[in-house]
Amino acid sequence: MSSLVNRFKFSANKAAFEADKLRRGQMAQLAIRPLRNEVSRLYSEMGELAYLLYTQDAISQPELCTIGERLAEVHAQISTAEAEIERIRAEEYIEPPPDETLPTHLTCPNGHGVLAEGTTFCQECGAAGMRPVPLPPPPATIPCRQCGNAVGLNMRFCPTCGTLTGERPMAGQLSNDQSDTFGHESPDWPERNT
Repeated sequence: MSSLVNRFKFSANKAAFEADKLRRGQMAQLAIRPLRNEVSRLYSEMGELAYLLYTQDAISQPELCTIGERLAEVHAQISTAEAEIERIRAEEYIEPPPDETLPTHLTCPNGHGVLAEGTTFCQECGAAGMRPVPLPPPPATIPCRQCGNAVGLNMRFCPTCGTLTGERPMAGQLSNDQSDTFGHESPDWPERNT
């Protein structure tokens, strides 16, 4: 039993030691942080002084001149970015004009027509008025009748499988009984019995 107590004491003492060790390490790191900040501040101050000397042509070391040139480029990029930020901040929201294509009146969902101005319920059936849904614009493509892929409205042949759409002849195209735009005679296809 005493060995169990001794192991427990040992574990507790070791845990306390590790916790104290961790606390002391963190305190030492906290003491270093302000010193590192001071080093960074001094480097910055030294760099600013070197850059000032560079701008006055008082530095001749090629390494410092290269860094000075790069720093001048970065300053120019910062100025450009700051100007863009100011331009963005100066932007104001402009409300778009109302869409004239959307209907503003309510209609009866049961087919009793347009509701009177300022009313929201049909006077004939009591149904709540609805805004008519605008029709979607016509498609810019049609499906190919052979492969189903999209074919532009101005195309005579499917770009995927080459099937003739037969829907719309292109401008300048002649009918089958005349010559086509390339000066070739159209083939005489046998008539289809329907």
